[in-house]
Amino acid sequence: MSKECHEKVKKYALVWIGLLLIMTIGSILFFRSEIFLASMAPVSDEDGQEVAILSTEYEGTGNTLRLYVVEGEDRMAEDFAGQLDYAARYSRIKLERASPGEIAGIEPDPYTGLLVSGTAINELDVPAIRRFAELGGRVFIANSFYFSKEWEELLGVETRGGYESFKGMTFNRELFPGYPDFPADTEAFTHSSIQVNLKDTADVWIEAEGNPVFWMNPVGEGKVGMWNSAILTGKMSRGLMIQSLSVLFPAFVSSQAGTEVVYIDDFPAPVPAGTLEGTNLLDQTVSVRDFYKHYWWPDIEAMMDKYGIKLTSGSIITYEDEVNGPFKNMEDSIRQPYVYYGRSLLRQGGEIGYHGYNHQPLVLKNTHVDPQLGYNYWPDENSMRRAVRELKGNVETFFPKQTIETYVPPSNIIDETGIRVLAEELPELRTIASLYIGSSQNGSLIQEFEYDGTYENVFHYPRVTSGYSLSLTDQFQMADVMAHVGIVSHFVHPDDVLDDYRSDGRTWKELSGDYEDLLKNVRTWYPQLKSVTQKEATAAMKAYLQSDVEATFSDGMISIACKGVPETASLLIRLEDGKGLKTGEFEEAEVLEAAEGLYSVRMKKPAAELEILEVER
Repeated sequence: MSKECHEKVKKYALVWIGLLLIMTIGSILFFRSEIFLASMAPVSDEDGQEVAILSTEYEGTGNTLRLYVVEGEDRMAEDFAGQLDYAARYSRIKLERASPGEIAGIEPDPYTGLLVSGTAINELDVPAIRRFAELGGRVFIANSFYFSKEWEELLGVETRGGYESFKGMTFNRELFPGYPDFPADTEAFTHSSIQVNLKDTADVWIEAEGNPVFWMNPVGEGKVGMWNSAILTGKMSRGLMIQSLSVLFPAFVSSQAGTEVVYIDDFPAPVPAGTLEGTNLLDQTVSVRDFYKHYWWPDIEAMMDKYGIKLTSGSIITYEDEVNGPFKNMEDSIRQPYVYYGRSLLRQGGEIGYHGYNHQPLVLKNTHVDPQLGYNYWPDENSMRRAVRELKGNVETFFPKQTIETYVPPSNIIDETGIRVLAEELPELRTIASLYIGSSQNGSLIQEFEYDGTYENVFHYPRVTSGYSLSLTDQFQMADVMAHVGIVSHFVHPDDVLDDYRSDGRTWKELSGDYEDLLKNVRTWYPQLKSVTQKEATAAMKAYLQSDVEATFSDGMISIACKGVPETASLLIRLEDGKGLKTGEFEEAEVLEAAEGLYSVRMKKPAAELEILEVER
């Protein structure tokens, strides 16, 4: 080889070595970068349940949402603040507190909001609030009040009367998917409202009997939102609170846990004796046993397969109402339903939970339970313990490889003694699933999504709705919980269909059709949900409540950074009129339009930049 040729080879070799060195350094930097960290990494919760997590150190630049809750000392202000704290926690929204005297010092901009409530709103510094709004700030008034003249221009009021009661609720614009309208003859919503006529500038989102209930009014460069009602002081309206707040801002980002849990309570359990004679379920008389095996369960299984739903069950050993003991081993009598239905449920990826040795709630006499329910009080704690041990032993016989982690109280009723018995007798128990909405006056356990205050291994994960179809109130509850927590948890009982009152005298064809419509509606309204078992939902919720999403807003762009967000979770992004996001599957995220101006975003990587587009509507 000539010297000249040798030099050329040497030169090319040095070039290739340089390129390889650059690629190596680049790879090292890549694998240490946020882009690499943007991939999902599975982590395990304290019980070994794996949850895929999105996390990044990326920090966006631009405006951030700042929400100042103006503190009030009256009962209405305290009730609103308490509901808002829960709603913000579940939506992963940050709040700050401000005294009335600090209002004038808060810097206004389109992503800064003042949230005021209570009976003393007229005593606030109205000129300071006006300046705040005129310079671009957002003001959210959470309840009706007999506003003074200086408030009228801020609120866009033309004329006003006095307080009146208005019933029902009509959404003039879709605030969130699934919210139904309520007629004026409903008992679900009664608003104590000021009778008002509004200026043309006001944008009325919700009304009742023609009177505005929630509206927005532009003030200078800012906006004022007004709730002419007191319903935001109740738990049942937390979703309304978050979604109505979101429409005030140019862009608003909140989070959703993103799971669906579907329950069958009292399953597996002893099958009732007798026939369907006297019911409208079928046009032929068959035994209840044959109805369950050849009609009910095949139809339920087919729906679960069709819609990709995992079931969670609550198992019962006997329907005998014995609370004194001895508690019989029922293995022989429950063998057929447990083997047939239980193993079938497990094959489709479901979870078996506990519902009770029998259907008597774990309560002592010092707990009030509605006597019309016909339940027996347990005589003492030891009797409860013996029954719970028998429950565990029977279930373990048929499902020895299953770790039973979920307990559903019979009729959602349990007291502190019952919870202690469960926690101590079932150390593997991780979830108690009762109710999110309801009254505790009949003994029901009304829960939040949180750890038990005494037993650190026990997590409360309430259910929301029940039945083979939804009433308007049930549909509202489902939508409202989705609107601030982002979950669906629904349950039915096999014997609902056998009871004329609960089934409303309908045929199984009608009931099963209603149930399938319910499942289809959930998928139409909330396509972002992932169907999971209760143990999976609990693990995801624990991670979700520790997560953080940082959203920053700049001209035409939203920057998202996820910190410890479970892969089941999604975001809700609300944009002002005339703005939108491009929908579809992208490298960083999947974007769906949930309603006009409202988008569901499932992150594929923990950092993303979403362009805000001009749209025509």
